[in-house]
Amino acid sequence: MKDGEKVVIAGIITSVNIKATRNNDMMAFITVQDLYGSIEVLVFPKIYHKSNKNILEDNIVLIKGRISIKEDEQPKVIAEEIEPLRSSEFKINKVYIRLNEDSWNKDIEELKPIFKKYTGNNPVYVVLSNSKKMFQASRELWVDMSKELIDELTDKIGAENIKIS
Repeated sequence: MKDGEKVVIAGIITSVNIKATRNNDMMAFITVQDLYGSIEVLVFPKIYHKSNKNILEDNIVLIKGRISIKEDEQPKVIAEEIEPLRSSEFKINKVYIRLNEDSWNKDIEELKPIFKKYTGNNPVYVVLSNSKKMFQASRELWVDMSKELIDELTDKIGAENIKIS
């Protein structure tokens, strides 16, 4: 990423540090964490005034802003907009697929193009039919839930071998 590039991040606010500026306006330094790590977000007075009700520890938020990259410092995000995220907007489902233990390696290779076509944040679990062993597929095979994904998986392995929870 380049300095000044627009970004959109979503995560949970893990810390909030509110400061007064020289003009006695309020601003915040917040830390936002997602599945991949955490980043500091600077919230200048104008945005803080509009968004302070959303800037609370443990709130899950969507932040639009610009990346700030300076030498010898960790990258930061300069917030331009902070909105709450409702749990219904980012519900994570687990996708369980049942494969035959004898041929699961071959079967998963055939399913990879489908998973990659619908890349997303929903984990995929493989359950081996004979032994009931289960493992989570690598992150690159996680999917974005959609009717089309389920239709393609159903065509390939049958509805009885798919479970969403």
